[in-house]
Parts: sequence; structure tokens; C-alpha cells
Amino acid sequence: MTPFPRLHCLLLLLMALAIPPLRAQTPVRLNDTLVLQFLDRLQQASSRREVREITSFYDPEALFQIVYKHSYGENAVEQSMTIPFSKYQEDLARGWKNVTQYSFKIKNIKIKTTPNGAESAVSYTTVETMTSDGQPLMIETKRLSKIILKNGKPLITVTVLSPVIVPVTAAPKPGTAKSPTLPVKKSIPTNAPPKSSEAWKTSPAQPQ
Repeated sequence: MTPFPRLHCLLLLLMALAIPPLRAQTPVRLNDTLVLQFLDRLQQASSRREVREITSFYDPEALFQIVYKHSYGENAVEQSMTIPFSKYQEDLARGWKNVTQYSFKIKNIKIKTTPNGAESAVSYTTVETMTSDGQPLMIETKRLSKIILKNGKPLITVTVLSPVIVPVTAAPKPGTAKSPTLPVKKSIPTNAPPKSSEAWKTSPAQPQ
């Protein structure tokens, strides 16, 4: 082989080594597609009851504000509490441990992203079905979450939750009931979380 072809091959080899390998692009802006993919992964992890995996969806400093509205006759009393993610994680693990036939679905998703793509306010409803102490239950929770990009990764930093527990009466045996069995809502309706992303201008109070 002549020196010229050898030199040519050597130059091609050096050029190939100098080209960096292709890598997946890190997202720099939030958008509807990215948020929907994020929520789909959250739904799958929750359905598997993977508490450790759930931590990857939340900022370590994330806060959860749980809102209840109790009805006493004609009077309604609203109660709320704010807990850190560590406490939410403990409650989640404890609750999932004591139930069977669990499922988790996300629906009614509405996304509002800031013009610069830095954060999204996402309202959605989660529907959990399970059996606890032999009793079928359904928990329908309206949620409003703030999602940000941190080091190119979407993370939830704040979530407002308004849960409603619906005891589900077991289906009757054939021929034992004249009317269909319907879910009976517990007498604890809840108010919906705020709909505006303005809620994130001030963070919820720190837990006492």
C-alpha cells in the first residue's frame, strides 16, 4: 500500500474518533407532550405501587396540601394540612401495604405551561380502586400540581389534593336483589383545588 492511502485512512480514523457519540437531547422546555409522558410514567409506577420509583417524580422538597370539606347538616367545615414529601411517602407505603386489587388511573388532564416553558400547572383527577379489610373502595382525587424542569428532568414541586372516598357495595348474587347496586358516596364531599396557576406565586405554609 502506498503512503497516500495509508495517510488517508489514518485521517478518516482520527475524524471518526473526534466526532462525539449521539446522545438523547435533554429537554429545555416543558410542553404538553412532555407533561403527558411524565404523567403516564407516574400512572404506571403508581399502579405497580413502587414507592421508591415514585420518588423520582417529585422534588425532594415537594409539598402536599390535602384539602377536606366536612359537612355537618347545613354547615360545612373545610380543613387542610400541608405535609412534606417524606411524610407523604411514608403514608403511601403504609397505605399500599394494607390493600389488595389496587389500580391507579389518571384522567381529565388540563395543562397550562408558562410561555418560557419553565413550569406547568397541571390539573387532573386520579382514580384509585382497591380492597381494604375486605371492603371495595374507590378514591377519586382532584389534584393540581406544579411541574418544573430541574437539570432537564420534570419534577413535581407542589400538589394540592382534594380526595373523595367512595365505598363500593359488593355486587349482589344473581336473583338476590331487585335493583342494581350503585356506589354510595361518603358524606364528606370535598372542594376542588384552585384552578389557576396563580396558586404557585406563594408557596403553601410549611408544616408545623
